[in-house]
Amino acid sequence: MVRLVMVTIVGKLIMKIIKMSIISIFFLFILFSVTEPYIQADELYNNPSKVSQGSLLIRNKEGYFKTLPLLDTQVKLSISGLVARVIVKQFFENTSEDFVEASYVFPLPEDSAVDHMDMLIGERRIIGEIKEKAEAKKIYKQAKRQGKKTALFEQKRANIFTTKVANIAPGETVEIMIEYQQQVHFKQGEFSLRFPSSITPRYHPSSLPKTNTELKETFSNAEGTGWGLDPEKVIYTPTLPANSGVKNSISIDVELDAGLPLKAIESPYHNIVIQKKSTGKYLIALQNYQISNRDFEIRWKAEQSAQPRVALFSEKEGNDDYLLLMITPPEMLSFNPLPREVTLIIDQSGSMEGASMVQAISALQQALKKLTSDDRFNVIAFNHQTRSLFNRPVDVNQYNIAMAEKFVGALEADGGTEMLPALRSALSESTSEGFVRQIVFLTDGAVSNEDELFAAIHNDLASARLFTIGIGSAPNSYFMRKAAQFGRGTFTYIGKPDEVAEKMGLLFEQLEKPVMQNIHVDWPMEVEQFPSLIPDLYLGEPLRLRVKGHKLAGEININGQQGQTLWQATIPVGVHNKRTKASSGIGVLWARSKISELLDLQIISPEETQIKQQVIDLALEHHLVSRYTSLVAVEQISTRPYERKLESKSIANHLPAGTTFGYPSTATGWKFQLMIGVLLLLISILMLLLSNRKTMK
Repeated sequence: MVRLVMVTIVGKLIMKIIKMSIISIFFLFILFSVTEPYIQADELYNNPSKVSQGSLLIRNKEGYFKTLPLLDTQVKLSISGLVARVIVKQFFENTSEDFVEASYVFPLPEDSAVDHMDMLIGERRIIGEIKEKAEAKKIYKQAKRQGKKTALFEQKRANIFTTKVANIAPGETVEIMIEYQQQVHFKQGEFSLRFPSSITPRYHPSSLPKTNTELKETFSNAEGTGWGLDPEKVIYTPTLPANSGVKNSISIDVELDAGLPLKAIESPYHNIVIQKKSTGKYLIALQNYQISNRDFEIRWKAEQSAQPRVALFSEKEGNDDYLLLMITPPEMLSFNPLPREVTLIIDQSGSMEGASMVQAISALQQALKKLTSDDRFNVIAFNHQTRSLFNRPVDVNQYNIAMAEKFVGALEADGGTEMLPALRSALSESTSEGFVRQIVFLTDGAVSNEDELFAAIHNDLASARLFTIGIGSAPNSYFMRKAAQFGRGTFTYIGKPDEVAEKMGLLFEQLEKPVMQNIHVDWPMEVEQFPSLIPDLYLGEPLRLRVKGHKLAGEININGQQGQTLWQATIPVGVHNKRTKASSGIGVLWARSKISELLDLQIISPEETQIKQQVIDLALEHHLVSRYTSLVAVEQISTRPYERKLESKSIANHLPAGTTFGYPSTATGWKFQLMIGVLLLLISILMLLLSNRKTMK
């Protein structure tokens, strides 16, 4: 009898615990729902294992279901000297029974000049035409309503693009082919070219609240802040965890004609196969189809005797001559560096969680080791809050370095990405007399308010210089490169942990060596040169110019100040000069550079209307996609019957490799939310035990 009573009591106790646990979990769910500042693609996130391949997904009342498998993405990079022509093909198959409108978001290099799009459906090829953005949308919508095959290619940000394809019939396979021109990068004696294949979700901050309560209320509002879906603020596509079982495959083929003997070719983040042809060209390919969750980069080095001091490429279009010029000034062998005040900024927001945070901490620790006893320093960490280790830059000594190492070692990735207060904090620090002011910024750049940040850098930089370090497998390179440009510094990319020591060593060599300033170029005729204002040059950083003129010929004179020494060089130039190599696409690169400079001016100038029209005119003339122009393709015949419904769909991409995002990276932090949830559960159990104890009495 006693045993039966005990079993009954225990049974009731267990049932009460289960009930209270369910209630606690319910409140925990509500807590996460209220504080989460981005909207998840719910079915995709909840059941990622059900998606067996990269797919176009449709959202309906029940959630998302698979309709259009992504067959694969094929990329071909044709590199000639300093110019690359890139073709990107993406294939989709409509396995549903509906006519569909497919839309997908994907990255391209921030300096790419997109000038061509084809849509191939079956054997029908439709060539895209460049139009002003509003007109292109109007043409696309009208064709969509009429049941015609149509495609729209738009730039949402400098490095993020969207494509829409309407009226794809059941059973049809669609190929979208995009082409762009890009300049090869050259730094520290090494050539490189990157192809981005994944997007880190972008954070959109609001004006920073003053109190913790206001902070929570702001981030509870998913409209305009946090990891949002607003396409005008945050470019977002549903993302797939690396362990989801989805295989968004990508193949990359490279044809490399370097124009000089090479001693090394490598791809640091992918396995490649290299074949040298009798013509001196190299054919390079990914070893296997690979998941598109990590940026691809190809690097090559010339033999020491072949390292270029001057590289000239030209193109003639009608009466205009275009020139691409790269000059590497000689190193200064003897110099007396000034002591530095170095502020190190590290991003510890939620998007940095995982491998990115490990790399950032390692890079910052390396930076601390590179400081000398003549320097001063400070460390600033930020997520939705900004913390400065010291009130101002302090001396480099054993005690202060130990304080910094402890501060850095305790950092964890969590929370939102309020970048502006951290930048303003660093830029507001005054420069002591006799010191050079340098700011080193480590981040993945996962923000959407780039223009606001660029304006702050431009307005508050004064005599400081800003150096950016891109962290992670798919950082926002547009922000990193452009922030360094506005900050008159350099951009360094660290893609994996074993690169940290080498990359940080090279960066601090640049920081230690004197810059070449006040550089001026005298042309023998009137030209349009970009960049129009030549930036400071650092160790291993060549001068790159894109020039338009008429009958370019003669000599150009270049001079600059290197420390206390005047550096000069005279370069014979002209499209018929023996040192000039003919190359196609130089005019496109020049136009892309001019558009970029106009948009930079738009950031710091109120004359938006005038600048906008200049960009439109230039983009239409050179058939370029821009902020204000798009490519649109329309088939002339209707293929969708009027009575057939059109379903809209969007593509899912992989999260960048090493990114966890397993929990919401919110302003309050998932760990804080989880702690509250566990606390609620414990309180519930405690209340149950107390209640049961009173009952037994």
